[in-house]
Amino acid sequence: MAIMRAVPATKLWLIKFDAVDGPKNLKKECEAEGVDFSRIVISDMFPREREFLIKGLADLFLDTPEFNAHTTATDALWAGVPMVSLPGLNMAQRVAGSLCKDAGMSHLLARNMEDYSRVIMRLVSSVSKLRVAKAQLHAARLTPAFDIELRVRAHEKGMKMAADM
Repeated sequence: MAIMRAVPATKLWLIKFDAVDGPKNLKKECEAEGVDFSRIVISDMFPREREFLIKGLADLFLDTPEFNAHTTATDALWAGVPMVSLPGLNMAQRVAGSLCKDAGMSHLLARNMEDYSRVIMRLVSSVSKLRVAKAQLHAARLTPAFDIELRVRAHEKGMKMAADM
């Protein structure tokens, strides 16, 4: 909410998963924080055949610190959307950070919640910084980080090595 107040052009785009009270509670929070709720876009899941195209329209993916995105983070990065992440201590809190690092986006990893906000603010307040991050990510798609066949072969090799032990 602080970022949305500081940068009036920002919008927050969320995927609706079920009919819980999330949107209603979020609306109350927006009112309490002085943020126009119409800047929160809540959409249904996307059809699989259009998912990457639609996700690619976002400027920035904000990974949740408590439980990192896994497949969704991979999808966002593949769609060319830079991601800010705050790696935690356990495996579930470190997945998105590893994906960021693999994609050459280590500079978008935060050290703590204050740093998380700073990294986000630095990007959302500068169109040119967002463009640079998107260009870096687009170039990273040509690296082994995004080579699915290479990753599958490495995984298969590891499984065979484990089975041979």
